[in-house]
Amino acid sequence: MEGNGKESDCFYFPGWKEAFFRCYNHPMADETFTQTNPPDRPILEQTCQAPLSELAQRGLQLYNQGEYFEAHEVLEAAWRQDQTPGRELYQGILQVGIAYLQIERGNYLGALKMFLRARRWLDPLPDQCRGVQVEQLRQDAQRAQAALKALGREHLAEFDRSLFRPVIFRNPI
Repeated sequence: MEGNGKESDCFYFPGWKEAFFRCYNHPMADETFTQTNPPDRPILEQTCQAPLSELAQRGLQLYNQGEYFEAHEVLEAAWRQDQTPGRELYQGILQVGIAYLQIERGNYLGALKMFLRARRWLDPLPDQCRGVQVEQLRQDAQRAQAALKALGREHLAEFDRSLFRPVIFRNPI
């Protein structure tokens, strides 16, 4: 195996166009990946113009309070209620929140896995969707992921929690 990873450090991402193993230190871990069924861009942009549902707003409030598990539950419920491509926003946000939760719990590989999954949902979205500053969220998640990787598993307890950034969104008027 290349890199410093061990076989037990690998995890599998089902459902991707080309399923493969990723290791926390494997050279392929940073490669760009594609979705199996990327959303239709014009329809996605149109549905991103819709406002956040009340349930999604509640999920973002919980997220911004650092209640990542509770935010996950609420955002998943919002995702289930919404049948438009814009609902992928909720999945991306909750994946970042669960990455933060995994860091809090000391689960290095779980956090890396969630950051990678978040990219699957956030990368196709426009920079703003349903009032959420998606580009800022992507940047914040990338900074946290880079800091996590730089620390490594052995120094996870030293992770700077100030890198847990809130989701910036506007409430409807």
